[in-house]
Amino acid sequence: MVSKSLNLIIKEVKDLLRDPKILIGMILIPLIMFPVIGLAIRISMESSIELYPKSTIAIVDLDDGKFSNLIIETLKNTPNINLVEINTISISNVLARSMELNTSVLIIIPKGFTLNITLGQNGFIHVFSIIREINIASTGVSGVLGSIIDIIEKTVSYRIISELVSNRNPETVMKPIVVSYSTVFRGEVLDINPQVVLGLLISQSTMLPVAILIILIFAVQIAATSIAIEKEQKTLETLLTLPVGRLTILGSKLIGSSIIAALGSISYMIGFRYYMSSFMEYAPEQLNIPILFPSLSFHVVIGLLIFITLVASLALAIIIAVFAEDVRSAQTLVGYMIPLIIIPGIIAMFSDMNALPLTVKILMYAIPFSYPMIATRSGLIGDYSIAYAGIIYITVFTLVILYVAARLFTTERILTARISLRRDRSSGNL
Repeated sequence: MVSKSLNLIIKEVKDLLRDPKILIGMILIPLIMFPVIGLAIRISMESSIELYPKSTIAIVDLDDGKFSNLIIETLKNTPNINLVEINTISISNVLARSMELNTSVLIIIPKGFTLNITLGQNGFIHVFSIIREINIASTGVSGVLGSIIDIIEKTVSYRIISELVSNRNPETVMKPIVVSYSTVFRGEVLDINPQVVLGLLISQSTMLPVAILIILIFAVQIAATSIAIEKEQKTLETLLTLPVGRLTILGSKLIGSSIIAALGSISYMIGFRYYMSSFMEYAPEQLNIPILFPSLSFHVVIGLLIFITLVASLALAIIIAVFAEDVRSAQTLVGYMIPLIIIPGIIAMFSDMNALPLTVKILMYAIPFSYPMIATRSGLIGDYSIAYAGIIYITVFTLVILYVAARLFTTERILTARISLRRDRSSGNL
């Protein structure tokens, strides 16, 4: 009996792995998706790092005064800026020359700039930001532009302060208050700006639910398709005629599917770990703190929760697929499950569970597929209570589903049950 069950399990696993949709969708995609995303982030960072040190800035000085010369001299001595002076008074010629020089920023200092500042008035400059491409990396131009403006304002302000108040440090006058930021996270004090910490944590808490959504959707579609193919090709009917208990057949299918689910969970966690290592390769050194990244306990607990959720979704998809007459109808029936996965995922990504209305909160916790998305966010801050509750709840839910599946497999409904979704043309009824 044991050997028969083992042979059926091995057969089921082999059949599932031979299906390209399962092999690619549940196992290879997580292993490939995360490294590809991490590689894309790394390439973007590398290109940005290579781009910014080569920023070429063009400047036209129509003032030729003390403060305009000071600005030019300061920009020349600023690292990562290649300053090019253009001597012309025609705007069209200036823009054309800037395009030829492949500059990202053009600064025009009009006549009277120094005089206005000397008289205690505002000095005006005109800045052109030259956009050549539309991509994420090109947004870095705004950062370069902001840095240049800060340098100009700081240079002029310091000179004015030093002339008016010779016995005071311009830096102290400009910034009389020095703020040092610390962030308390999971009981530890980190000398890091909270915005930086939140940015890192939010990127993790957003990426995790998206990946879980993809895996769950693939899982239910694949499991349903597998059963539907067997019904369509009569292989399930042949299998049920063998001298093997039907519960043994059901158990082998569920165990085989669970093995695939376990492989999918492991693949997911390995891929996500690689994603995080790639993502942080060019991060500031102050962020290389272990507490800011998912711990081993996080991977174990969340991985177990994902595995149990996958088993539950596979079992439910198998039951639903039993009532389908072909692959298309199986996919349609399983499609009704998808909103129960997507909607909780979206709510978990963009909402605070504690701030949700009581009715919505109850619905969220009642849907078993929502727990992996909710638990990942709380798990990142070291709170695994939701994950543990989810493991218990989904385990009970899975046992109920398995009981229903067992009852179904012990009757002839496994062969005769049908839900037709095609419209009868003659009667117009389903």
